[in-house]
Amino acid sequence: MSNLRVLIVYSQLLLARAIEDALRGQEGLEVITIDGAQSDANLQVKSLCPDVVVLDRHEADHSGTVPEVCRDNPGTKVIIIDHGSNDVCVFRVFYEKVRADEPRDLIPLICSSH
Repeated sequence: MSNLRVLIVYSQLLLARAIEDALRGQEGLEVITIDGAQSDANLQVKSLCPDVVVLDRHEADHSGTVPEVCRDNPGTKVIIIDHGSNDVCVFRVFYEKVRADEPRDLIPLICSSH
């Protein structure tokens, strides 16, 4: 089984690095890149073909990235983090809202349904 490829597109680099640190070294996961330029997320998805995209909510709400990624890449899971409330939204064929208190709480969300 190949690794799930994870793209982190997050406007706050410190939080992006914390997420990356939590995911790196996890069996079955590969963080392919971190990008702070939300406007380029759909281009990154097209060029890197990740299985999972992690976005911060503030940027996702203003960029239109989620509908584009879901429409253009139906097999890609999109996870949106609201660091203000610790809510995590998962988009794939369905929408699910859960709570995450630590970056490592993302691991089961990333690995599920793949």
